[in-house]
Amino acid sequence: HRDLHSFPTRRSSDLYSSVTFEFSLLNKPMLFFTPDLQDYVGTRGFYFHYDELVPGKIVDNSQKLIQAIETKDFEEEKIPKFKEYFFTYQDGNASKRIIDYFVNKVDENGNRIEDVHNAKR
Repeated sequence: HRDLHSFPTRRSSDLYSSVTFEFSLLNKPMLFFTPDLQDYVGTRGFYFHYDELVPGKIVDNSQKLIQAIETKDFEEEKIPKFKEYFFTYQDGNASKRIIDYFVNKVDENGNRIEDVHNAKR
């Protein structure tokens, strides 16, 4: 069990880490160290425009990385756009919606959900 207080307060990431999603939900500053961005885009690509949606500053070499850290230039203003694009709900009620759907058989609008297993019989 990990204490959230031991969670880092900043993140330097590559292109491929899912931690980006968790950090964005926590509104934590991030840097994206991507010296191979053009190669990655050319061979694999993304499902979205990476440079437009990434929730922090993109740096492509060690000098820029050091400078961004020293000046605390994380471009945190990019985080809300990223969260809005990837997360429909950000209200802290995810567990309630899961319980309502699977246990109480109620959708997000309060409508009863027919049990899928009974519907197939």
